[in-house]
Amino acid sequence: MPTRTAHAPAPGLTCSDRGDAGDLYPGPTGNVAFTPTSVPAAVRNVDGLAAGVVLDQITQLVPNGTIQFRLSYPVWVVCARLTRRR
Repeated sequence: MPTRTAHAPAPGLTCSDRGDAGDLYPGPTGNVAFTPTSVPAAVRNVDGLAAGVVLDQITQLVPNGTIQFRLSYPVWVVCARLTRRR
């Protein structure tokens, strides 16, 4: 699974308070995953179903700076049966 490292905010955006105790990840509670069952949960706003993306192993590498996480896309398996009418 790929590991991504975030180095800076998106172009044109600034955030002077990143990496502090108010952040959700990892934050003061040690929250290291963003999944369909985490708080907050990785679910779709429209219907509350799983968003299809998981971030885990979230760690802060540098105080007030770089974070690292693993990104995965859970595999959904669907079985369908085709029958022909006579």
